[in-house]
Amino acid sequence: MRILKVSLLSFLTFIFFPFLSSSQEVLPDSLLRLTESNKLNENAEGWQKAIEFYFLQDDSAKYAEAFMQFNELNLTNLEESQKRIIYRAHSEFLKNSFQYNIAKPFLLSAIHNAREQNEFESKAIFHQLLAPHYFYSFQYDSSNLHLDNAITLYSKLKITKEIGNLTIKKSGISYATGDYEVAIEYAYEAIEIFKKTGNKEKLAVAYLQLGNILYFLDDFNQALRYYELSLSAFKINKNDEGKYRALSNIGLVNLMLKNYRKSISLQLKAIQFFNSNNKELEKGNAYLFLSDGYWGLESYDSAKYYNLLSLESNHLTKYPVGLAQGYLMQSKILIEENNFQGALIAAKKSFAISDSVQQYESIKDASEQLVIIYDALKQIDSSYRYLKIHISLRDSLDLDPKVLKEYAVKHQIQVEEAHFELLLAKEKAQIQEELNAKKQTQLMIAIIIATCSILLLVLAIIILYKNKILSKQLTEKQNEIKSQLEIKDSLLNEIHHRVKNNLQVISSMLSLQTQYISDDRVQKVIDDCKSRITSMSLIHESLYKKTDGIEAPFSEYIKTLLPQLIQTYKIDQVKIKTKMVLEEIHLDLDESIPCGLLINEIVSNALKHAFTKGENGQIDIKLSKKEGFIRLQISDNGVGFKDETDIKNQESFGFLLIETLVKQLEADMECVNENGIKYDIKWRPIS
Repeated sequence: MRILKVSLLSFLTFIFFPFLSSSQEVLPDSLLRLTESNKLNENAEGWQKAIEFYFLQDDSAKYAEAFMQFNELNLTNLEESQKRIIYRAHSEFLKNSFQYNIAKPFLLSAIHNAREQNEFESKAIFHQLLAPHYFYSFQYDSSNLHLDNAITLYSKLKITKEIGNLTIKKSGISYATGDYEVAIEYAYEAIEIFKKTGNKEKLAVAYLQLGNILYFLDDFNQALRYYELSLSAFKINKNDEGKYRALSNIGLVNLMLKNYRKSISLQLKAIQFFNSNNKELEKGNAYLFLSDGYWGLESYDSAKYYNLLSLESNHLTKYPVGLAQGYLMQSKILIEENNFQGALIAAKKSFAISDSVQQYESIKDASEQLVIIYDALKQIDSSYRYLKIHISLRDSLDLDPKVLKEYAVKHQIQVEEAHFELLLAKEKAQIQEELNAKKQTQLMIAIIIATCSILLLVLAIIILYKNKILSKQLTEKQNEIKSQLEIKDSLLNEIHHRVKNNLQVISSMLSLQTQYISDDRVQKVIDDCKSRITSMSLIHESLYKKTDGIEAPFSEYIKTLLPQLIQTYKIDQVKIKTKMVLEEIHLDLDESIPCGLLINEIVSNALKHAFTKGENGQIDIKLSKKEGFIRLQISDNGVGFKDETDIKNQESFGFLLIETLVKQLEADMECVNENGIKYDIKWRPIS
């Protein structure tokens, strides 16, 4: 089976361009209507896309119509650049649809037209396009001739890159024809060209070709090494098709090393890619490798299944070598099933196909199989006839691989240098990508920071502007409020001043009135009224005399009130002393007036009634604030009330006024009659 795989490998490495598939979004009817246009370029492109579309859709009728219309176009009138694009696309389509005999006259005509118009680059490209069609038709001499013509033209045009591509293809032809030493020379020559031109992508193809040659020389470890180098290079260049070709070849080496399960695993991965990308030829070969892997595991049912899939794909592609080896595998499976007649038919098919394309290695394998079958069937004459063919081919194809191995080893350092440069280029590219990514990140960060800074600056300016406007408005409002407060304060002071003056006028009028009153009781009532009026007058006086808008504490009012009361009732200040313990507490007007009148009434009562015998006495006043309550305590050490008398039973105006004022303050009051009278009044302030 080794010869089978060598033949298939030579086919796989002769790669020119990827398959040009149509998009599923193409509208075929609109493409067909392009024939009505006067633009030849659009016609050619339209029919080319239509051909590919209908081919993928398996619509044979419309495919045939589109193909005929395209062939009737006079493509010589196209612009040269457009002509190259369309000729290249159509050649690739014909190659991938296995229509080599249609492609040959098509491209030969293009070469003739390019020669007449002295278009050397076009002629070189058309020779290059034509070479694979002869190769896949097993016309290796013709393929080699067109490659040489293309190389000569590219050399004159100094297009070195394409020369390297064509050199690796000449290596493939030499390999296919069994000229392995020349194949190796071309492979290394291509590597040198790729190194000089910096074409790192094509190094992968060169590695693949060297791996194939070493594989044929039974140096499986070295072949595996080059296949792995090829796989690495294809991965670096992000070439998925090349990657899976290399993967399939690695699976093949593992098959030869009898690592059957690993080989099967790799082939299944490759088949998945080939199947999803319409790579029918590659799929057929991979199925054959897979069948051989299951044969090695003695899983004959699986081997038979995948061999049938291989034959199906190779019939579709009309690939004779694949068919020959597929029938050879089928013959082996049928022998395992003891179906010698079926095995004979399959082996004869393999022999006939191999002989028709002069694939001597495949003929040698098929003749060996026929010897085994005829021998089992006891047909000695037929067995002997194919044995002679087998021995003749074996001797003629025999070669000493030692010389080729030495040649390959001699150039090994050359390949290693190329691969080192490839890896170095990859690392440089990665470093450059990282630097570019870092620069882009830094640039983005700088842009974001700058944008944020500008936005913050704009926002700050807007806020400052708004704050300035608000500050101005606030200042204006504050000035307005301050002005209004000053006016109101002035008016309020004026009111308090006038109230105080009016109260003093009333007090003066009462004083004048007393001059005409001889009744002591009336005189006493008028004095009490004057005392109360004086108390209220003092409160209003303290309100309009406030300093810097700050009212004096209520304690100041008490300190002023008591001396005036003593003076009003003409009490000897030597005999009656006052003791005041007063905290600085501020009361509003609604509390000041009733509290002031309350103090006035209680102290007045004490001055009039507590010390009736003229003895010495003392009046204590305490004002404090604790736990949210204001507490007023007024006591004297006078005679007090009679024992059977209760404050609540007092019917005098003074006591009624005290109760009324306590209620107005919403206060609680206790009155103790012990060693004099003690009033304890407590209320929660308004604010």
